Amino acid sequence: MSLSPFMSGQATIDVVIVTGFLGTGKTSLIRGLLEGLDTRRTGVIVNEAGDTSFDGIQIAAATGDGSSIRMLGNGCLCCEGADDLGEAVRALVAQHIALTGEPTERIIVEASGLARPGKLLRQFQTIVDLRLRVHIVATIDATLAADPDQHSEIVAQWAAAASLVLTREDLAPDGGARAVRLARAMNPLAQFFRREDVEAAFQASTAPSASIADDIQGHGKIRATTLRQSPTATWNDCTEWLDNLCGMGGERILRIKGLLRPAGGERRWLVQAVGTTFAVPVPAPGPADGPNDCHVVVIGESLSSEWFATVEPFATFLPFQKGHNHV
Repeated sequence: MSLSPFMSGQATIDVVIVTGFLGTGKTSLIRGLLEGLDTRRTGVIVNEAGDTSFDGIQIAAATGDGSSIRMLGNGCLCCEGADDLGEAVRALVAQHIALTGEPTERIIVEASGLARPGKLLRQFQTIVDLRLRVHIVATIDATLAADPDQHSEIVAQWAAAASLVLTREDLAPDGGARAVRLARAMNPLAQFFRREDVEAAFQASTAPSASIADDIQGHGKIRATTLRQSPTATWNDCTEWLDNLCGMGGERILRIKGLLRPAGGERRWLVQAVGTTFAVPVPAPGPADGPNDCHVVVIGESLSSEWFATVEPFATFLPFQKGHNHV
């Protein structure tokens, strides 16, 4: 189970990664947010292919002179092997202190339209000493100009997000209703926002709670499956099962979120992953509510109940059966 402290509740710098397919309004969203904020302790990293960062120019105009803007012009944030993002974050933090004498409070990363969030998060492994807390925001194009069934990047972006923001709704005959239904089917764990609520969408929630999904739902090959933890499972059983889940599922695993309580323990723990990159587990408040209160929700591609039954240790997590009380 690959644990990463950059998403722990002890973070000191909030990092908001804004993903979304090409032309879905990421730059306008960020600019609208920055125009209403005191940006003196906010840094922005813009990833754009090509030598001239038009997106960066627009964002810089919204921040005035107080923010640090760092452009990445090589388009490589969407590539698994690139380490530019980690280097850019570290340089931006240092630049902020040099310019203002104060530490960075928030960093906003505008990822390229083809970026997969799981691959971006792996780049933060090189800068875990900065104690970052990462929150992923994805745009939903109300017009569905690009078909999620034809572009797997859209599916990965939506599934990984904690916040989904509807954009371009004024251009959609139905106001984006179909797009929202589609995104909800792919990611029942996310919160949905409209553009006027953009500031709330950018807040990195620290509340250690997990939503329960229906038995199995989704769209096409994408499914959200809820699995109940066996009350006899130890912490080692749970971590071994999650390790094997990620090893067997690989790129098909898009998001994991759940509450665990190892056998004999009184405390529940929130576990989360984007792709196969896990956050450090954090304690969940309040007492356990009953035998079905501990579960994980796995969002992935072509993951059936029969497939989950092959993940060892087999009895650690079992799919919810109809008739169980969901929490």
